[in-house]
Amino acid sequence: MERIDEKSLHGLFLHRVLENPQSIALRCDNKTVTYAELDKASDYYAGKLIESGIRANDFVALCFDRNNDMIVGILSILKAGATYVPVDPAYPRERRNFLLEDSGAKVLLCAPTNVHLFNVEGASVILLDTTADAGKILQTEKRTFASGENAYMIYTSGTTGKPKGVLVTHHNVLRLFEQTDAIFGFNTSDKWSLFHSVCFDFSVWEIWGALLYGGELVIVPYAVTRSPERFYQLVHDQKITVLNQTPSAFRNFVQADQNAENNSSAIRYIIFGGEKLEYDLVNEWVELHGDAAPQLINMYGITETTVHVTYKRIFREEIRAGEACPIGLPIPDLTIHLLDESGVPVAVGSPGEMYVSGAGVAVGYHNRPELNAERFVSKELNGENLRMYRSGDLAYKDERGQYYYIGRSDDQIKLNGFRIEPRELESISKENEEVTDSVILKADFGPGDERLINFVLTRRTLSEKEGQSLVNQLSDAYRNRVPVHMVPFTHVLWETYPKTMNGKLDKKLMIQQVLDKQKSASHTKKAGSVSEQSLAIWEEVLQKPVLNSRADFFDIGGTSLQLIQLMQQTKQNFGVQLNMGGFVNGLTLEAYSAEVARGLAKNIWKSILKLEELPENQDFFDLGGTSLQLIQLIQQTKEILAIKLEMKEFIEGLTFELFTKTIEKHVSTQVQLNNE
Repeated sequence: MERIDEKSLHGLFLHRVLENPQSIALRCDNKTVTYAELDKASDYYAGKLIESGIRANDFVALCFDRNNDMIVGILSILKAGATYVPVDPAYPRERRNFLLEDSGAKVLLCAPTNVHLFNVEGASVILLDTTADAGKILQTEKRTFASGENAYMIYTSGTTGKPKGVLVTHHNVLRLFEQTDAIFGFNTSDKWSLFHSVCFDFSVWEIWGALLYGGELVIVPYAVTRSPERFYQLVHDQKITVLNQTPSAFRNFVQADQNAENNSSAIRYIIFGGEKLEYDLVNEWVELHGDAAPQLINMYGITETTVHVTYKRIFREEIRAGEACPIGLPIPDLTIHLLDESGVPVAVGSPGEMYVSGAGVAVGYHNRPELNAERFVSKELNGENLRMYRSGDLAYKDERGQYYYIGRSDDQIKLNGFRIEPRELESISKENEEVTDSVILKADFGPGDERLINFVLTRRTLSEKEGQSLVNQLSDAYRNRVPVHMVPFTHVLWETYPKTMNGKLDKKLMIQQVLDKQKSASHTKKAGSVSEQSLAIWEEVLQKPVLNSRADFFDIGGTSLQLIQLMQQTKQNFGVQLNMGGFVNGLTLEAYSAEVARGLAKNIWKSILKLEELPENQDFFDLGGTSLQLIQLIQQTKEILAIKLEMKEFIEGLTFELFTKTIEKHVSTQVQLNNE
């Protein structure tokens, strides 16, 4: 990468357009956009924004599903001189509207299908649909840029009960790639997967890592990010060369790799970020693939310091030595200062709080002067006055200069790459009149399976019915207020919190009681109809009652790791390999039961007819079936699926397609949950 003289991300992007206009810039669901097409489309919508009155550093809210238009929108906002504020359409309405109001966004740029998600007051709306507006041109003024103009504002969890917006400039991002160029050497041949939400700053690294180098950005649809097998297949099929993962997500990727028939890949780099990495997670991968191709890079970073702060290549010898996994060395233009509680540098090997100085430190928090004074501090060290970000993270440095992440100096929680302020969540519970206090803790349910637990102190003794009603109220409140990754896994009601000998909260005991209850759950083979067995499996995996058969698995607290557990339980209990492609409209208990029934039906047909492949539209008798085998089919359907079939249901013939539709209809009537 040449030395960056451009003052803007889109300015450097234009160099790539001029060099290779017909190269593919974006790909999503096999729909591609070239660099020239992306430039032209974003020019048009930048013009629309400028016509609407947008000026330099104005905020524009951005709301798209994961597709090519989302990237067109980002470039359009930047070209108009504005700052993009990403809003995930999956966020609860209250949070979506808060981001729009708190940012003071003058325009909402969104897909036509997403405009209904907002209560738009004080902001105009511009709809972006490149299919409908294909080929349109709008002549507008070209904006000039000054160094340091804002590029985006991403919201993170806040200690005051409200999320806070972090302002990051074009220069912050441009220097990130300039400073890491010697480490990675990204180029036009690279294909990056955009796995993360644009509301998570890992996406900044993914998007611009592709577009600033003339590479290809493969946008991963939301449903694919939820299925380790489908994502693994996408990485293989699309020949992804740069894969970015949180350790939690990579655990699922490793399992998919172990189950794959062909685990060769084009990956050059696997880059970890977002949470602490342990060597045992990558050990199995390295033993199978080695440490040379792909290279594994551990990076520590914070939204307030522009994605990444450190880097460390992982080697097999270090893993085998059983050492702790370091976060490595700072990126060349950043410095880490380890200070004690008095602000004095600590000795080598001693823990201290990480303060980060250098060109990656963000502008600050939007309209949060007190918090800015607390976190973005000026301090004199070694005779130099430095502007630093106080991270709240603890680390130590060894004799080689390598840094090691320890944990937090406060109560902030890191979960699946996200930093969560417990007080933001606790304030929601305290709004309920039955609640006097709330403590949010993180519990470790096993490797890669960490969950939020809400320990609630009630105002009075509640009956079982009243307790369940309160739990339901709290569950609804969190689902309606915060993103899915911040919704507590369960709510535990207490009349008095347990205390240690020193009079402090006994957090270890509180968490252990939840873990003990989970371990006592039955793991025996389920009995009953397909729907009854399915419900039992879901409740065992989720460790909570499932009250609505049309609620999405992830919306009621399911995680990617629990999805793997669900698939394993399905295989163990039913002998069916779950096909995640069958859940394009969401993974609900109703859809799951139907998919399981379909798998069981296929097994029955193939067993009776002795077929390896099963044509769906050929009649049972045309496939060689006999009257005796038809009787066997009816008997096995009753025994295995608990469904009694009537031959009149197949008056127009008995094809597998018609058979499965009939089975699915019976299964849907078995689900007796409240779907209101």
